[in-house]
Amino acid sequence: MISARSLLLRVEKWAKAADVSFWALFGLCLIPAALLIVFFSQTGTPLHPYITSDTAVWSVIGRGITEGYVPYRDLYDHKGPLLFFIYAIGFFISGGKMGLCLLESVSVALVLAASFRLARLFVSFRQSWFILFFVLLFQLATMDGGGTNELYSQVFMIWPFYWLMRALVKQSKVAAVPAWVWFSIGLAGGAVTMIRMNNSAALFGLSLGAVLLLLRGKCWLSVFKAAASMVGGLILALIPFCAYFMHHGAMEIFLQGCFLHNFSFAAEGVSSKTWQEYVLMAAKGLPALLVVALVLRDYAGRRTRGQVAFPVSVAGLLSYLILFVGNGYNHYVYIIEPLFVLFLSRMMRYFEQQDSAPDSKRKSVYYRTSLCSLLLLTPFSMNMLSVCKACVSRNLAQLTQTGIELHYQACQKLGEAIPAADRDKVWGMDLAPDVYINMNVTPCYRYFTLQSFYSCSMPEIGDETTQWLKSSPPLYIVDQGNPAMKEVLNQRYECVETVEVNKGGSYSLYRRKE
Repeated sequence: MISARSLLLRVEKWAKAADVSFWALFGLCLIPAALLIVFFSQTGTPLHPYITSDTAVWSVIGRGITEGYVPYRDLYDHKGPLLFFIYAIGFFISGGKMGLCLLESVSVALVLAASFRLARLFVSFRQSWFILFFVLLFQLATMDGGGTNELYSQVFMIWPFYWLMRALVKQSKVAAVPAWVWFSIGLAGGAVTMIRMNNSAALFGLSLGAVLLLLRGKCWLSVFKAAASMVGGLILALIPFCAYFMHHGAMEIFLQGCFLHNFSFAAEGVSSKTWQEYVLMAAKGLPALLVVALVLRDYAGRRTRGQVAFPVSVAGLLSYLILFVGNGYNHYVYIIEPLFVLFLSRMMRYFEQQDSAPDSKRKSVYYRTSLCSLLLLTPFSMNMLSVCKACVSRNLAQLTQTGIELHYQACQKLGEAIPAADRDKVWGMDLAPDVYINMNVTPCYRYFTLQSFYSCSMPEIGDETTQWLKSSPPLYIVDQGNPAMKEVLNQRYECVETVEVNKGGSYSLYRRKE
């Protein structure tokens, strides 16, 4: 029988090994990461079969890729193609949620491992593990159901952020930053661009600040080395996707979805924000602003070199600006995760400098850092409660046969009414994307969900959908009482199945008349 003291000693031994070995660190981080995903991610958890919201859109596209469909051309969304291929890998692994659970758990573990290494640049071994606890709370506060594009973007972004930060801290000059670090930044920038471009704000700001210092110092050769390395990495990341879409004749629609629609969607979101949303987002993004204040304070007190203070300041200000003017979704705040780690690290160092009593120093530093962390997470409190509530309700839905379980069963019943040979001939106007997943069918037209919502930022989608519906009507239409579909359904379709869902709603399956 292993005593509690013996177990703690073993854990401490493993944790110390993680300070040196990446694999030991990754293994330790994988445990809390997997627990976070299993219990709080609505997309990645294998405890229930439900996939909803944005992740259902990407799941439809990802599963479609495994069946030979081409993103944008056959199945459309305005996020980048790398995100769709990540979901495709998840469905390829298991055909369902276990693959998504594995990918999310590994992704969170990689982010935690990089966060630990980033914190170790400034604070002690024990303090870094302490900071990691609040990073987990930050993950919970910003996960919004899990599987977000910000999570997968962070996997590519945070390690180059750490490598550049390490070089800035340990090298005597910015010009000494190795070329491979600049190359990794370009590679990560290309990868994040293929998910969602503005997710790279922190990394872009940090590298921009470093390059500006090189320009200020007239280090022209180093500027050329940094620029050439980053451009090389960027091109290497983008070439496979461009070649793929050119091969499939989908380059134009790819550029429309990944760039044009994404920008117009962001602009439309900004114009519709209320002043309350601006205030709330300003509060949620505070770590990015506060870390700027801390590094500038240390720079003024000659405790931090300018080659660290200036790039971090640019990264913090740029990230805060993008959050402030962008949409008000909680998962958007996840892009400042590296800055959250930097803030806690610098704050712990500040508290150590303030407390000169050796006996009380350790406790007071931890208490003060905990208080600051919880205050910064206060704007997310309602979101954290809703995540926990959703976790409990969805895990109990199968037992109680209520809520989303009734919706899931209704969709499955609709799917059973469609012959196996016709499961790729189904479509719906403004249909929730999870309906396709639950019915186990593949949409037959690229604009397969939320057409009215997408049309607000890209009007061509509504026009093209209307024209397609007139010229090439699908064999099956799933309708939830949409008034815009009433005339089409009455003229050309007959109802073959109607199922009741929760809250008095219903779905009807229509088949085109011969």
